[in-house]
Amino acid sequence: MHGVYFTLSQRTFVGMGAKESLESSVGSALFSKAQRYVRKKMVDRKSLYGGKIQEFIGCAVEERNVVIKRAVFLDRDGVLSVEGGDYVTRPELLRVLPRVGEAIGRLNRADFRVIIVTNQSAVGRGLMTVGDLEEVHARLRAEIASEGGRIDAVYFCPHRPEEGCSCRKPAPGMLLRAAEEYDIELPRSYMVGDSPKDIAAGAAVGSRTVLVLSGHTRAYEPSRFAAPQPECVCADLWNAVEWILSVEAADSGS
Repeated sequence: MHGVYFTLSQRTFVGMGAKESLESSVGSALFSKAQRYVRKKMVDRKSLYGGKIQEFIGCAVEERNVVIKRAVFLDRDGVLSVEGGDYVTRPELLRVLPRVGEAIGRLNRADFRVIIVTNQSAVGRGLMTVGDLEEVHARLRAEIASEGGRIDAVYFCPHRPEEGCSCRKPAPGMLLRAAEEYDIELPRSYMVGDSPKDIAAGAAVGSRTVLVLSGHTRAYEPSRFAAPQPECVCADLWNAVEWILSVEAADSGS
């Protein structure tokens, strides 16, 4: 995935330390931003300071292949689309909730991977095929993209509850698989869902958890949730993203 990488040139500064030379050449505000990327491990400190004493070119910010190790995991029904009680077996049955694409776009720009993790037992029940499900998700991706958002991956569990698999939430199998395949640091990540199963799956892997009241759960009742409780309760995904970004801003000192 692409992230922000600050370009370095080979100009040498005489009589100045690496940090001071870089800061003086681009200004304190931009240099502080670069340091935040280093703290978040999105840019290697050696790349910023190391080698020859180099100039940090703030006006030449470009996208390169930088490993992004944090993610926001999203349940589908009730978070991204309307939770109607019936299985969404065809693309035309999918109804995307308002401002979902905009909210996801904000996460993309904040350098999060955005990954859907969804229980879809309609496949295991024979009500739809994997191909049918992929068509539904293609429709979902397209609608999100039309609002400026991007889904990086979709993981689904096709099994019925009685099968006792390790991937159906509240089991954390889908999150663990995504973490392995995308090298995600789960404690730096978030799980956003509309049910106790979503919160349990996120908590099981040490991710921060957000409950939204736009789907299965319409009112927060702590007694329905096993410990730990969700860290935040929000009206919808837009407000969940607001909270996530505020937490990240506080953690980075910006």
